[in-house]
Amino acid sequence: NTARRGMAATIYHGATPEHYELWLTAVLNQARSTVTTSGRFVFINAWNEWAEGAHLEPDQENGLALLEATRRAVALTTQTRSKNPQPQRFPLRGHQSTTSSQHGTPEKAQRDLPLLVIAHDAAAAGSQFVLLELLKELKNRSRYDVHLVLQGDGPLTEQYKHIAKTTIINGPPVPGSRAKKQLSRAIRALRSEGLRHALCNTVVTAAAAEVCRNEGLAVVTLIHEQPDSINNLFGGKATMNLINANVNQIVSVSEYSRMALEQHYGPLRPDHTVVHPPTRIFRGDQHTQQSAREAVLPELAHHEEIKIILGCGTLYPRKGPDLFIQLARSIKECQEDPFLRFIWVGGALSHDGVLQHQHSAAKAGVDDLVSFVGIQKDMTPFFKAADLFVLTSREDPFPLVNMEAMSFGLPVVAFADAGGAPELIGNDAGIVVPYLDVDAMAAAVTSLASDSAKRTAMGECARSKINESFSASAYATKILSILESHPPPPQTSHPAADSIPQPAPL
Repeated sequence: NTARRGMAATIYHGATPEHYELWLTAVLNQARSTVTTSGRFVFINAWNEWAEGAHLEPDQENGLALLEATRRAVALTTQTRSKNPQPQRFPLRGHQSTTSSQHGTPEKAQRDLPLLVIAHDAAAAGSQFVLLELLKELKNRSRYDVHLVLQGDGPLTEQYKHIAKTTIINGPPVPGSRAKKQLSRAIRALRSEGLRHALCNTVVTAAAAEVCRNEGLAVVTLIHEQPDSINNLFGGKATMNLINANVNQIVSVSEYSRMALEQHYGPLRPDHTVVHPPTRIFRGDQHTQQSAREAVLPELAHHEEIKIILGCGTLYPRKGPDLFIQLARSIKECQEDPFLRFIWVGGALSHDGVLQHQHSAAKAGVDDLVSFVGIQKDMTPFFKAADLFVLTSREDPFPLVNMEAMSFGLPVVAFADAGGAPELIGNDAGIVVPYLDVDAMAAAVTSLASDSAKRTAMGECARSKINESFSASAYATKILSILESHPPPPQTSHPAADSIPQPAPL
């Protein structure tokens, strides 16, 4: 309010349309859940209190962004509480409004600012799908012009290119590499257009984060991995040291993952890590229960008494497909015919991996109960046909498939201390059993399979948790808020691309 108060003014640092949208959404949710209908009002100060620094009217700096943020917040809180929410799009480019120049001639407001996003590849995997959903939201509703740099190609490349200006540098930008020179040149060109921030997806972009920092950008890194994977596949402590030294903020997918990072790699800088789970990535929901069962297991189309237990994931040991077989065997040992069928959806490490796992099921004497069906183009019928979902992962930071199962109203049985899933499941959307205790998991599965009322209540709770808290819109708002809370470091002169001191390659 400097216009009215002068040197005695109050100034709010970091007041952005994105922060306002996040705040307004929270206030609307609070009003809906705590205030009676007759008193359910939310007041905003103000439409046009220009002298007090409080307005929603379009301005030269933000264009229509505050009004669009208001519309999205209202729509989101209405949508997440409707019985059958439908996805909505609210196009927003924060600077699309027209303003008047000094001479009274309409002109386009300040053009979109560039935002650099760096990802390790375009594989059809969890963190890459999360990034794809985030990019869609950024394209539809932010004031940023997104430039995506991929360190490797993959099946999602064309989808990425359809959304953002995409460059593939073929490898991490380590010292002396062509990839490092490409990235440095791109950053310097975009700096002249107003580039201030970089978002790095996964620990594999550690070297890229350092290049961005040295080129004068504020950097936020999204970490989807757990320490075991980081140590075995991605450079271990050297990678984490590189990230910790060069990024303004780390975003971890769960509290469990944040604690695991600090336990393995030492304390991170104060306020350096925040926890924010990823968005859900699945969109299909078109099949009825009856047609889904027929599509998944035709012989069960008219046998509702037989319950379908679903597992899902790449056939890696850390996902626990072997524990899925042990689970079926544990149940069969207690019941000659348990009226259960176990289906695992997911690809394999080798070309015959699905066949190998089916053979393992036969060797365990449960091939009559267990089916490994490989990669499926459409997961919808499997989620719709299933009666409950089991998460057998030995390690999984915040499994996306857990969110998808819950979004279809499936209660989940999972291991404690394997990742962040129990934080979401709680004690009302499924059952959490001791780590790797297959017998305890078998007891929980048997209990839920035989209790229709409990299964339904937990499934509805699971669905509500996902619908209310894990939209791509809310995720994009949070990530933008984190990014914009960090100003770039002081500008320095740029040395030659290969003269910056670098640690050893990862």
